[in-house]
This record gives sequence, structure tokens and C-alpha cells, in this order.
Amino acid sequence: MKPWISVSGAVLAAIFLLPEASAQTLRAISMVDVSNSEYNGETHALALEWDDMQSEDPLVPATAGVDAPGFDFTGMDSNGNTRTMTYSGTSISKAEFRWGATPALRVFVDGRLANSFYNADNPPYFDATVDPSVVDPEGVPDILETYGNASFTEILQWGGTATNYLAYYRFHIHGYIAPGSKGRAMLLVETTTGFDYWFLPTNFQGNYAAFWTTRGFPAGLGFPQPIKVTLITAFEARTQETSEGDTVEGTYNFGSTITLDEILVADEDGNPVEDWTVEAASGSVYAIGAPGPVFEDGFEIQDAPIRPASGGIASGQCRQIVQSFVTTHASRPIAHLPALVCSPEGR
Repeated sequence: MKPWISVSGAVLAAIFLLPEASAQTLRAISMVDVSNSEYNGETHALALEWDDMQSEDPLVPATAGVDAPGFDFTGMDSNGNTRTMTYSGTSISKAEFRWGATPALRVFVDGRLANSFYNADNPPYFDATVDPSVVDPEGVPDILETYGNASFTEILQWGGTATNYLAYYRFHIHGYIAPGSKGRAMLLVETTTGFDYWFLPTNFQGNYAAFWTTRGFPAGLGFPQPIKVTLITAFEARTQETSEGDTVEGTYNFGSTITLDEILVADEDGNPVEDWTVEAASGSVYAIGAPGPVFEDGFEIQDAPIRPASGGIASGQCRQIVQSFVTTHASRPIAHLPALVCSPEGR
């Protein structure tokens, strides 16, 4: 763990930039962080706990995990009384290439803010505009977050395609959001010719399962083409939006795997193309889509059945994804527990 790291908007943006490396890469980032909106906006944060792992070997998964049992912050509440709030969080992120199969991304984040309070007269805990390496022990943050990020970069070599062909990438997005959770989830897809992204619907809760297909990216350019896919998930507590003395908690569990389900190719008029091939530097074998409902629906999001996750996780069951990581944090009593990857009950 590497605590007390300042993370600016520029640093976070750099996490998402397509690397220039010629090989496939896996990366996982987990952190618990705080900031002060009045001084830092939403582009700076101070990582109280941080873990980051990168692997350029497709056989070696990248796994990051943090478990913050409790950080206390004391200051004045809205009535001028001294009050102490406590924030705890767990983040587990994993990216892996499963040999002969597709890459998988998993992120679990959980957070809990107890005895929330806010007073504009409290000094900021962390003011990146002054010195990002210094905190005020008498200060109080007003944004507290548990964050997870997992990504893979794959190198694709196309065959049997023309320069005016477009590749569409279809993902199976599968997760669980505990009722009342506040935060975000995003899947970002980047190539050398552009990007596309999926956002979790605002205020969504419960089981989420859907196929999402990107816009078309140029295929068949005659040289290896990288594609980077990043899953970003965060639980966030804002004291300005929370009643005095309340407890705010939430869980975003995308541990049941985000997978690249299928690759489809169409010509410049949107007609499906057959007899093309793609080879992956990781050795992964991607399903090649045939003409069908995805094209007929204009590559829109479709409902997908909730199915058991890979790796032998049966419906409604869980297993640890970081065997050496033992959590001591306990949030609300729900079926999806910290440090576990779960497959929700089938429907």
C-alpha cells in the first residue's frame, strides 16, 4: 500500500490514455480518497490508501486491493458543535487474460460514512491548490470516495477486411448495486482512432445485466491495432448532501466479470461482413459475430440474462478474488460481501 498520494485530474486522465506499448497490458488500481469541493472541485483527491499493479504478461493477472477500516475526521457541525465522522472502504480490482478465452475485468467497491456533518467554516483537510503533499489534521473533507479501476490493452491484427470496414465490440456488463448507493460506474473503450463509453444509469440499484456494443472503429488498416478497455467504479459520500449525523453506505459489485463478448464487423453502409479474421497478441480467442439481432437493432444495448460468472462461481455464490487479502471492513449486511466476487441469483 502507498498512502497519502495526491491524485489530480491530470493523473486520473493519464490512467485512461491508450498506452504506446506494443504488447498487451493489464492494470488494476484501488484506493480510498478524500477531497474538498470548495478548494479542489472534483479534479483533485488525496489517496488515504492506494494500491496499483500492472502486468505485461497475459498469464499474470493484475490485482489491487485496499481495506480501510476507518479514518476519523473531527470538526464543527452545522450547529457549531464538535463532531467526529468516520469513513471506511474496501476496493478490489482485477484484470486478467484467461488463456484461450476473453479478458475479464472485475471491480468491487464498498464505502461507509458514519456520523456525517458539514460546516463551511471548517478548514479543508486537503487543499491541492496550496500544496498537494500537505494535509491539515484539523481540517475536514466533504467528499469521501472508494474507487476501483481495472483495464486491459489488447493488440489486434485483422485479416480478410478492407480499410473501410468497421469493428464493433460487444460487452457483457454484469454487476450488483446495493440500494441507496451513490457513485458511478463506467466502461471506457479506446483505440488509436477514437473512443466510446458506457455509463451505469443514474440511481440504478439491484442486479444489472446487459449487452453493450460500441460504435464502429476502423478495422483492417493493415497493421496491429491496440484497444484499451477500462472499468471505473466508485462509491462516493458528499457531506454537503447528507443530513447531520446520518450514515451513508453503498456497494458497487462488478465482480461477476465484464467481458468482451463478441466482435462484429460491418462495411461502411452498416451491412454485416463475413470471412474476416482477427488475431490477438494475448492469445485470446474472441467470438466472431454473424449477422443477427445485434445488427438489426442498430448495435443498441440489449437485455442479457444474468448467468453464472466464469471460474466456477455458481448463481448466488461468491469466492475471494484476492487470496492474500483479508478484509476487516463490514458494511451493510447484503449477499455481496467485501473481498468476494459474486454471481447474483439467476432470474
